[in-house]
Amino acid sequence: MDYLTKDYGEGMGDRQTVTRVILYLLFLYTLALTSMLMAYEAEAVIGEAVDNTALAWNTGGTETWRPESWISRYGGDAAWIGELSGRGVSWIETKVEGRGTLSFHWKVSGAGLGIGALHFYIDGELAEEGRITGTTAWQERTYELAGAPETVHTLRWVYIRKNNGPWYGDNGYLDLVRWTPDRQRAGEAQFVATK
Repeated sequence: MDYLTKDYGEGMGDRQTVTRVILYLLFLYTLALTSMLMAYEAEAVIGEAVDNTALAWNTGGTETWRPESWISRYGGDAAWIGELSGRGVSWIETKVEGRGTLSFHWKVSGAGLGIGALHFYIDGELAEEGRITGTTAWQERTYELAGAPETVHTLRWVYIRKNNGPWYGDNGYLDLVRWTPDRQRAGEAQFVATK
């Protein structure tokens, strides 16, 4: 029996309707698969842009962060957020486990208007010297993270544009993210970054 011509009840008995339903389901499946692949690709590409593929990266908000090869601090590319029209908030984050030293380079360019700011949060709290705005050169930040070996720290960089006007070239950049876990006493295992 041809399953396309089987009577499924009122409105579903004709071949054309069943074909449309199948095509629609295939379309939804394709969208879901594409979305998953793009998320996987974005994570890998962001890791390469910030020179740390050992960490798992997520990005979201009004726009997503992406690689940028015109302006970088190290390695020929950096993670970049820009082209936000109007007010917008975009973030990039990763997680690390245990105690250790985190360092990164960041900068903003706001075409002199100071309408965008880049913030850095550790476990939901704004870090000391965790905000830059206006137009800056590359700046390095280093933080010592404390905690038990099983402590998971969420590290989030948030770009906030506070103007409703058009995009004036205000951008945020992140590059050369380093996570160096502390070693426990000699002979014990080293803490590692989580994925």
